[in-house]
Amino acid sequence: MSAAIPEDLAALLSAACAQGQVKVPGKYSKVFKSECVYSFATPEFRGGLFVNLKTFQAAAPDYVDVDARRSGASVYLHIKWVRVEKEAQEPSAQEAEEEKNNQASVTEDGVFQLDLSSADDWEFAEQYSVVVLAERERPIAWPNANLPELVRQSVEGVLASDDQGTKEEVSKYQEVREVSRYALELEQLDNGKKISPNPKDWKCEESGMTENLWLNLSTGYIGSGRERADGKGGTGAALKHYKEWKAKGKDFPLVVKLGTITPTSADVWSYAPDEDDMVLDPHLADHLAHWGINMMKLRKTEKTTAELQLDMNMKFDWAIMEESGSVLKPLHGAGYVGLKNIGNSCYINSVVQVLFTMPELHRAFVKPAATLFHQAPTNAADDFAAQFAKLGTALTTDKYTAPASALIGPDDPEVDASAGGTGIWIDGRRIVPVNGFEVAPKMFRSAAGKGHVDFSTNQQQDAHEYYQHLLSLIQRFEQRNKQAQSVVDLFSFDLEERVQCLQSNKVRYTKVRGENTLMLSILEDQATNKDELEAYRVATSAAATDDDAEHDAKRQKNSSSEATGKKQSDDAEVPPPVPKVPFEACINEWAKAETLSDFLSTATKQRGAAKRTTRLINFPAYLVVKMSRYVLNSDWTQRKINADVPAPRELDLRAYRAKGKQADEEELPEAEDKAGSAAAAQVTADPTIVAQLMSMGFSENGCKRACIATNNVNADVAMNWVFAHMEDPDFNDPPEAASAASSSAASAGVDEASVASLVSMGFESKHAVKALKATGGDVARATDWLFSRAGTLDDLDDDDGDDNKDDDKKSPERDGEGVYELLGFVSHMGPNPGSGHYVCHIVKDGKVALFNDSKVAESQNPPFGKGYLYFYKRKDYN
Repeated sequence: MSAAIPEDLAALLSAACAQGQVKVPGKYSKVFKSECVYSFATPEFRGGLFVNLKTFQAAAPDYVDVDARRSGASVYLHIKWVRVEKEAQEPSAQEAEEEKNNQASVTEDGVFQLDLSSADDWEFAEQYSVVVLAERERPIAWPNANLPELVRQSVEGVLASDDQGTKEEVSKYQEVREVSRYALELEQLDNGKKISPNPKDWKCEESGMTENLWLNLSTGYIGSGRERADGKGGTGAALKHYKEWKAKGKDFPLVVKLGTITPTSADVWSYAPDEDDMVLDPHLADHLAHWGINMMKLRKTEKTTAELQLDMNMKFDWAIMEESGSVLKPLHGAGYVGLKNIGNSCYINSVVQVLFTMPELHRAFVKPAATLFHQAPTNAADDFAAQFAKLGTALTTDKYTAPASALIGPDDPEVDASAGGTGIWIDGRRIVPVNGFEVAPKMFRSAAGKGHVDFSTNQQQDAHEYYQHLLSLIQRFEQRNKQAQSVVDLFSFDLEERVQCLQSNKVRYTKVRGENTLMLSILEDQATNKDELEAYRVATSAAATDDDAEHDAKRQKNSSSEATGKKQSDDAEVPPPVPKVPFEACINEWAKAETLSDFLSTATKQRGAAKRTTRLINFPAYLVVKMSRYVLNSDWTQRKINADVPAPRELDLRAYRAKGKQADEEELPEAEDKAGSAAAAQVTADPTIVAQLMSMGFSENGCKRACIATNNVNADVAMNWVFAHMEDPDFNDPPEAASAASSSAASAGVDEASVASLVSMGFESKHAVKALKATGGDVARATDWLFSRAGTLDDLDDDDGDDNKDDDKKSPERDGEGVYELLGFVSHMGPNPGSGHYVCHIVKDGKVALFNDSKVAESQNPPFGKGYLYFYKRKDYN
């Protein structure tokens, strides 16, 4: 019988329901119940979590008041999980045999030592209660039939829903399932069998196992699943049962995994040879009802196959890394907090670890975290600023540096000897201690990747592209909030391109604005160990034609020994030598003069040779250097340059500062405006292309706008523009009687053909003109410029590109002495930047720390020559 609810609490609950503070989650509602949206607390943390019954977002005890003020809610579901020993069950014959073969662990004093490290030995004891926040000290234990109906429905909906964070991670792995052809007219035996709705009653009819159970939808037989690669999973009884009926001439292939059934889904497998895969059963609710199972009343008690696959992915241990042979000293404390790999997330972990060494990022997001949480939209879990602040707080403070036992556990544990020996107990069950806690950036990954074609997936991505993506998100945040100081500007530098016409010796200076990465190429022909590389090449070439394998191995080792001057033992494995390229050689390659063979001189009006050089106009506070380790072969396959390029701890770039036009130099004349005037260059829409677009159902004005914006390149390019702009409020308005790309190009002094080339790739003409002007008219560089800013082109300021514009280059954030010190670097292991594994090394507190996802340790042999991205800080910037 449910306990009576005090009248004052009942009145508060009724008022909250009447005021719209309690809602029932629907099928597509996002429910966050396993992690606080403002911190990384979980239901296991002391105090548990409070789930808002209006927004379905969880808050830890120290953030629940903030959440209430933001949402206007007052009623919460309090969730608390405690790990306890599993209840003893009668072992199956198989389990009893395994137990007999296992040796118990006994300590020296004869006490039995129970190993509870495996998840198979414990389960969560879940505690739920409903609280009115103003009266949180008077919780109402769940379930309680005396609660208002709306509150009961809301709580039931929250408990029945999958957590949104887990759902999003699983969906990235979720395979496409087809409807089983056997489900449409499934035969079900009328044998009087009914399945208990209580999961504790479910057992394998062959072995007595109680996990990984599959119900045959045709016969009602419950059997365990197939044995997994780790020896667990089951005896395959469900498959055996199918084969037995198949031998009798009956095909009953569909089975459903008990424990995965929810009101909206379940795992269904087809044993039929023509399917043999996960399938969909559109009549699952009816098929389960035949066996007495009400699908609408079941909650998931086991992981689905997609979740199991996700677990396997996240448990993959990257053992091969640069310091795998070293004994590393673990590091703890603020600034040394690792990040859990939540499935191909090492590129995220590495980049954010280095970025949050910047005090400016701490001041922009961590210090005002409370304000950012309060200002976040209703769904704070999807807000980049809120989740970035949450992540930064975890990485740079001591919030999660305490031992797990101090963070996680029951609020009021009892030492109860009468319950069965020593230990901590709750509700008569022994509590299992938690060995560790890892910060898992699930919400941040989702918020930062929202809407992005690559970063919204669970695939490995390029760390450099992610760095630039984060800068674009930070820039949007700064522009939206009108930040006085910009973090993005700290990385920004401009380049000076000097082109000298070799026919006239006249020059042109162009400013390339807003770069955030210094790109360096690695030329293997500049290696300093060419003799060693050649000796190894000769040795391996000879070994390839040697029939004697033993002689071949020795010969290869001896040749390598001669080249390196090191004697190898007969059994030693000799790693192949790699090119050793000086870092300075890469800088000089970037800075050297480039020959242009087909340069159209505005002085001679003829095409001929010219030389182009690039220099730095300003030295930003932080400089990111990317080593271009990945190149395309002649067959368009990607190859990694596995060279050792030792990056200096101190980088002096003063010799590469731009000097501007010199007194003895004569400038090339500006290009003539062949159009005569901007007005004369007016473009009208091509009626043929307009007719093609209108035949697809688009308005005439919209089609004309598309043609003018794309300079009438062709129908395909215009169609791409239509798809990109059909939601614009002025899409159906008459096109402006203004010049199009040619007029804009002429007034900007860039080549119209170059504009048309970029427009044909899908860029707008105004962006193409801007890119060409920023890159000195170079189409290839303009293309890179546009792609690197693809997500922020419309966010760029309306900059006219005037080289005389005052950019405050003399401010300490924007410029200073060009001497830098190494802050950290991101390294990559794998054949291409979209696969493999990323780690980072960070210089701090007089040592170099290795961050390998959740593992943080003091580096013994930092691989300074293996970096992919190097982060430098200007020495005179404080």
